Amino acid sequence: MQNKLSYILIAVSLFFGTVAYGQGSRLDRALDSYETICDRCILLRERSLRGEQIAPEELTSLLEQVSQLRSTLQRGSRNMSPAQKDRFERIRRRYTVAFGGTGTPSDRPALKVARPEMELPKVEWRPDLRLSSGNGEILRSAQNDNYSISLGSPQNDNLSYHPEGAKRPKDLSAGLLILGGWSPETFSYGGIITLTGDKWGLYIKGRSNFKAMKADYSCSSDGTADGHIIWTSGNECYTGMALGAGGIFRISGPLSLYAGSGYGSTKTLWEDAAGKWAEVADYSAQGPCSDAGIIFNKGHFTASAGVSTVSLKTATVEFGVGIRF
Repeated sequence: MQNKLSYILIAVSLFFGTVAYGQGSRLDRALDSYETICDRCILLRERSLRGEQIAPEELTSLLEQVSQLRSTLQRGSRNMSPAQKDRFERIRRRYTVAFGGTGTPSDRPALKVARPEMELPKVEWRPDLRLSSGNGEILRSAQNDNYSISLGSPQNDNLSYHPEGAKRPKDLSAGLLILGGWSPETFSYGGIITLTGDKWGLYIKGRSNFKAMKADYSCSSDGTADGHIIWTSGNECYTGMALGAGGIFRISGPLSLYAGSGYGSTKTLWEDAAGKWAEVADYSAQGPCSDAGIIFNKGHFTASAGVSTVSLKTATVEFGVGIRF
């Protein structure tokens, strides 16, 4: 059983590593697109300051890509690595500085961009379409069916990085933890699935030692059954399981408190001299269970530690480690 558990843990670890790598690569590709589009906006700004007319359909296509990219980056900003966050801020600062300037090309040198211009797909331009953006209103004037675009100075950058403390109620993260439970009698294991937001979340869990034993009769811990002394062979068996769900509440920084309830069972069985099994009533319990503890989240990593009890008769220390998606 221990060998099977080791293989399971190795397989899950490899799976988690693959998922985390894929998430990082997706953010890198999104940052590449963000840098390209920002550089393209800077070029359009320079051309506008020189008095050139900008084709409306070109800017329309650019804004559509910005809108799609905004959603991708806002969903993934929490999971950015320090290097990705630093790169994001450098791109954003370059873009903000470029649009914040008030001089003309004759007063200052043209801005240099980090990569070549990107060929943007053409989209259908509707003359009755009014475009606006958080980067400044786009003005359109009609003269002989020719349209000119004026790029305003942005007051806010809608693509700016949202720190973990920012309010984003729709930003939910799912997590999976491998759960272990220890009591003086036995060790059990299972898993926890979490769904967390900025301030609160939910979880469900399951844990068992995967042993099933049916008792032939019941006894007490003093070695008696129905007032008669039983003779034991010295063999013992322990079973335990717990199923539950509850809430997660953020305390401060990466720490959160979790608490919940469900159903649990724990049994201690003794074998008698005749080979029958007796359930030790005062060492066993089944019915409502409750659990509480803390969860630590940092990037893709998550861990938990807490305690679970069945009918307030037995206690099991629980600990888990896993990944957030």
